[in-house]
Amino acid sequence: MRIDYVPALPELKRLYEMPRDSERFRAYLRTMIDEDGEELGFAPLVLANPMAREHVRDLVDRYLELDADSIAVETIESVLPEFSHFDERFEASLVIVDDQKGGWTNRFATEIYLRQIPDPRVLNAKRRARFWITGVLWSSEPASAEIVQVAMKTAAFRLLYVFENGPARTVSELVRQERAVLSRSGQSLAPLECNENNWTQQILADRANEIDFANLVTCLFGDMAAETLGFEKLGLPENAGLRSVSSDIPRDFVK
Repeated sequence: MRIDYVPALPELKRLYEMPRDSERFRAYLRTMIDEDGEELGFAPLVLANPMAREHVRDLVDRYLELDADSIAVETIESVLPEFSHFDERFEASLVIVDDQKGGWTNRFATEIYLRQIPDPRVLNAKRRARFWITGVLWSSEPASAEIVQVAMKTAAFRLLYVFENGPARTVSELVRQERAVLSRSGQSLAPLECNENNWTQQILADRANEIDFANLVTCLFGDMAAETLGFEKLGLPENAGLRSVSSDIPRDFVK
């Protein structure tokens, strides 16, 4: 397995130092689209807000001061042995997503998009070229080395899970995948209390095979997330699917 890291933060800094006008947006498009002007050349920038305000520019500066790109490279190198039996090559990058004042960015909607990745080995050449291992840094979170490490680890281990288990499409598949990725990357969330857990398990079982966006968001992230998107609330606590106690994580994936 080979992963080539391409820094996006310096490009974002360059863009955010420009006035917030149409020229900045055109510069963003030129950076993101290839020389022919027909295809994405720097796919992770699709997630960035080209017209972000000062809070994102300042966050870019803080991550550059941390040398976040070097931390990301070190993190990738630390997980590469896990991919040793796969003969593939990918590009990777860090990108800041504006979930604070971006206007069109709902974090929960973006989180589902990031988690439902395809198996890039079965994509055609055009779609395969768009597939990057993207570590997401949220504008609502302070800059830290730990956040960079978690962002790159979860992106990499999610790809590994898909390699070994296939893409997650249903509620049960997505919950199972994300529990495994959390565990593999060394993260933990406070478990649900007994009554909450029992109710969550019942809801997850009832909706295990659902594939619609509303059920995916609500079962994974709970009623708070559902409310931000106008979806039906199911009586689920925050991060319900991720925090529910279950033994369905693939044991060969958890190290």
